[in-house]
Amino acid sequence: MTGKEYANLLSNIQKINKIEWVTKGDPWEADVCKIRVFADSITFDMIWGYPKYSAETSWYDAFLISFVLWKLRKQYGETEDFKPIYNTDELTKEINNCIKLLEDNGVSVNFNAEE
Repeated sequence: MTGKEYANLLSNIQKINKIEWVTKGDPWEADVCKIRVFADSITFDMIWGYPKYSAETSWYDAFLISFVLWKLRKQYGETEDFKPIYNTDELTKEINNCIKLLEDNGVSVNFNAEE
């Protein structure tokens, strides 16, 4: 899938059902950390980063994750325009806030550790 196709996929999402953290390796120092998105009739993973090797999320991944989180918040009444979150700590906090938003609205969210 090209970057343009991926951007179109994200833009065309109608409903995000839930998001979850997914890690490979030790959850506290994971080889790779992802956000699993359940939307419409598809499920896909978005790379958050590689905590074992770097504490930063790439700007491109941060932009795309921010966009999905904004779309999720819009479902629950968000009226602000999209503003990407590039700071890794702020992005992590926003992911957790969105998971809490889902839980507060009756969605069961799991933490998935991949083997």
